[in-house]
Amino acid sequence: MLRFLYRVTTLCHLILLQDSLKAATSQIRLSLSEDADSPPEVFSPPSVKLSLQDQLNISPANMESLSSTKVQTPPFYVSEGYEISTLKNALFDITESSSILFKSTPKYLIIHAGTVVAWNNIFKFLADNKQFIFHTHLPKPLKPYSVFIRHLNPSTPVEDIQTYITDKGHAVIQVTNILHRISKNALPLFRIDLKPATNNSDILNLDSLLHTKIKIELPKKKRTPPQCKSCQAYFHTSNFCHHNPRCVKCGDNHISSKCSKPPTTPAKCALCSGPHTASYKGCPVYKNIIKNQANFKATKYNELLKNKKRSQPIQQKSNYLNPNTAPTLPLLQIPPHLPEASYASITNSNNSLSQNNFPNDNLLAKFITELSALINPLISLLTTILQKQFTP
Repeated sequence: MLRFLYRVTTLCHLILLQDSLKAATSQIRLSLSEDADSPPEVFSPPSVKLSLQDQLNISPANMESLSSTKVQTPPFYVSEGYEISTLKNALFDITESSSILFKSTPKYLIIHAGTVVAWNNIFKFLADNKQFIFHTHLPKPLKPYSVFIRHLNPSTPVEDIQTYITDKGHAVIQVTNILHRISKNALPLFRIDLKPATNNSDILNLDSLLHTKIKIELPKKKRTPPQCKSCQAYFHTSNFCHHNPRCVKCGDNHISSKCSKPPTTPAKCALCSGPHTASYKGCPVYKNIIKNQANFKATKYNELLKNKKRSQPIQQKSNYLNPNTAPTLPLLQIPPHLPEASYASITNSNNSLSQNNFPNDNLLAKFITELSALINPLISLLTTILQKQFTP
């Protein structure tokens, strides 16, 4: 009987533990999917080239704060036109040496700037010296705040739009009317670029402009890697590209707008030399980039899943696994062995069976009472577990 009760109790605990593990696994997957899925923005913006003077114009009020604030600035990728010792000495003359770090790779000399002001000084130095072939990105504190205005007539003067938004307390960099990608016709869509400020998000509250009902939307972040329209390489844009231009149609070293290739001549990719344009999404170079990105995301997901399993405790489905809420069962006291009696003592008529001969009869009755008190809670617990298991 005791072995049977022990097996029943062990089976109950194993069933509860299995349910708890399933619940914990489903919760981990749910949390990972919530982390991985981000709310999509409204609109995917076309590329609009901003003037470098507007993008790199740091006001004197922000100069002091940016010089002391350490942020993660994008690096410079220099491919040609440098001699390392000469370049180091020149950069150390225009900015603090503690704000610059160098890293050499087979393809690039990578320069890291510690502050936004140091990045600005390095960029101006490299851009002013035409022998440097490099590309970089705009630091986040310098990026303009961009929005799109819908339902505004395409013939609306951009000067009127800029004046209206400026009167609302925003510093406008530029206003651009978006054209159709194929027909190049003006659309009722304008892009507004604002200088970084604390009140940038207030422009989203506007619902009318120049007596016109409008809708303001944020740009949608593109999931595909950016492609430079100057050198045709991926992972940077033409705004901060100082590489030699390459044509998207024929692959020669000139800008795409000046290409003289006849339409009947087959295209030539500037990246793989294949018979297609450099922007073709079936290009082997582009496919390899997308494949590497997918593998990188899968690796990150697996690492996150492992960290979740290690850091999060197992979620307990039933309170019976918690020792503080488990039902208290009475302790079972097993009576000692009864005294052994010989054949002669039993057959002896003078030795009648009396209570004095078996002093443990009271202990046996107490043991049976305690055993029944132990079985009843276990049966109730087992019944509840079975109902939960087989209830759809």
